[in-house]
This record gives sequence, structure tokens and C-alpha cells, in this order.
Amino acid sequence: MKKRLSEFIRIKHGYAFKSANFSRSGEYILLTPGNFKETGGFRTTKPKFYVGPIPQEYVLKKGDFIIAMTEQAPGLLGAPAIIPEGRHYLHNQRLGLVDFVNKELSREYLFHLLNESTTRKAISTTAGGTKVRHTSPSKIEAVEVYIPTIAQQVKIALLLNTWDSVIEKSERLIERYSQKYAALAAMLYPYSNTSAIGSLSDFCTEIGTRNRGKSTCVLSVTNHSGFVLPEEQFAKRVASEDLSNYKVIRKGQYAYNPSRINVGSIARLDSWDMGVLSPMYTVFSLDEERVDSDYFLHWLESPRAKSSIAKSAQGSVRRTVAYSAFSELEIPLPKIAEQRRIARALNAAQSETRILQALVDRYRREKTFLMSKLLSGEWEAPNLGAEAN
Repeated sequence: MKKRLSEFIRIKHGYAFKSANFSRSGEYILLTPGNFKETGGFRTTKPKFYVGPIPQEYVLKKGDFIIAMTEQAPGLLGAPAIIPEGRHYLHNQRLGLVDFVNKELSREYLFHLLNESTTRKAISTTAGGTKVRHTSPSKIEAVEVYIPTIAQQVKIALLLNTWDSVIEKSERLIERYSQKYAALAAMLYPYSNTSAIGSLSDFCTEIGTRNRGKSTCVLSVTNHSGFVLPEEQFAKRVASEDLSNYKVIRKGQYAYNPSRINVGSIARLDSWDMGVLSPMYTVFSLDEERVDSDYFLHWLESPRAKSSIAKSAQGSVRRTVAYSAFSELEIPLPKIAEQRRIARALNAAQSETRILQALVDRYRREKTFLMSKLLSGEWEAPNLGAEAN
């Protein structure tokens, strides 16, 4: 049966702490929406301290249940978090503190409920604001959700906690593998006074071939997934109806967004034979007799390359990297056989991370499906652990 959250909880607004008392050090940490993970949970960030007078009722305790009421990042509105131990945290005005007024709602069940897409959508639907969307305690309390018996809530929470544990352990492994890859890359890339250094212009050629209406496969470049179909990123069509002026890109070629390359929006086309990109993109190919494509791709992901790209950006408000500046970046350029040896070693190290990441992505999809069934009442949770015997 669906019931309003107001039957079970009350949400309290935070306090408007004065910015004049913000500090880089201190005893009390001022929480912000940045302390929430979009998928739910507490995120430790660089702390913002507060050194002014503090009303004691706005000092949070270990285990307090809080909700993000401002969408500082996409998908953050309604995200829950639990206050960890070890530090003194302050209840800021953009956060809601949950008071459980009815014992028929489990804290852990509510945590998962607030992470379920239907609940988040209901919270988002009633939110206000244009540039930065926000909600209020009364709007969240008015949301209707499925509330089963407390026994069923405990079973559901236990099952979903098990999935979360598997995902968290896998993500820790990914982090370790990523560190291993970074350490190996630092060892293998031959930056030294004796290394051969070349400019990208030695082997890169800009390509400006226009589509002229031949292809309808419109692509975008992201900083997290490389080339993607725009509909996977946006809720509506963002491409122009007329694709004749779009740039053609073929498998093995590279492209970047001049306004977003400094945050990693550059990639090689691997998953499509051909596609078209908005005219704003820069497309280029490599002379693979001079540089190994895998070697170059790994170099793009290196801290040295990212730093060089960031330094080459120009502009005050929107910093962009023109191809003329990009092509003058320097890269260690040993003989092609050595490049291929380095690329093979890095490919092997990176494949471990990619295999594990694919597994985590599958776990997340399966958990999302499970949540949609359990938290809507369509399925009941099975007995787990001792109860199953």
C-alpha cells in the first residue's frame, strides 16, 4: 500500500551559517550537497570549516539521516546520507534532517527507497528553481511510496545491502587496479633528457570532411565513456535536423570537444565504423608508421598529457583548446617497436580494470531492476541468512 512519507517522518531545515565565518581549518565541518553521492551515501570531500557561533541543535550526530534538498549536481535531489563518526558536522540550510516519528518505517528501507528512480522522480517533479533546482521538507514528506510490513522492509534492506556490499568491494578493487595501471604507466613512459620527444603535429592530421547528408549516425564524445549516442546522454534530440555540415569520423580516428578536452572529452572511435559529429568537434587521424595508436591513447590518459592540455587552453570564461595549440603538445616518442611494447603492457593492465568495471555496471543494472520490483511491492523479498534455514 502506498502512503505519504509524512505519516512516518518529519524533515527539518538546516541553519543559514554566515559565510563570513567560513574557514580553512577548525573543529566543525559545514556540510553541503557535495557531501552526498548521487547514488546515495556520504561523500568525504575537502572540508569547509565554520568558526562562528553555532546553535547546538544544528550539530549533527553519528547516524543522523540527512537528505540533499538542492540539486548541486544532476540526480542529487533527494539523495540520502548517514552521518559518519569521527568528526563534528554542521546541519547546513540546504540539507534536510530526518526525524522518524513512526516505528513502522525502517531507516535502511527509507535509505534504499530514496535511491529508487521512481521516488527520486517524484521528488524532482515538485522541485522548484531554474538554474539550480531545490525542494523543501513539506514537498518530500508529501511523496507517496510503497510501505510494506516492517518485517518485509528488513528483508528488502538486507537483500539490497548485500548488493551494495558486492558493488563497493568491486569498486575498491577497481581503484587498486587503476593505481597499478597509473604506476605502470609512470614507469613505462620514457620522459627523460635522453628520450626522443616529438610534437603531435609530427604525426597528427586534422580532418574536416563534411557529411553532406550521407550518414545519420550522430555521436558525441564524453569524458567518461568516450564516444556515445547522444540519446544515451540527453533526454531529447540535440542534433540538428540538417546533418550535411556535420564532420565525418571513421573507425580509428580521434575527436575532441575544444571546450571540454581539458576535462577529458577526447576519444578514439572504436565501436562504430563511421559516424558524424557536430561541427564544433575537432577530428584528426594518426600516421601509424610514426606512432602506435594504443600508445597514443594511453598517453592521452596520463597526468602529463592532461596537464599539458589544460595549460594549452585559452579564454577567460570558456577555455578552449584549438587544434593549432593541441598539435604543438609534446609527447615522448621512442621507436615504434618500443611504443608497441609499452602499449601491450598497458593494455594488459587496463583490461583488468575494464573487465571489473563491466561487472560492476552489470551489478548496478541488476540492482536497479531489483529495486524497482521490491520497492514497488511487485515482488516480495525472500528469506535470507538464518531465516532461510
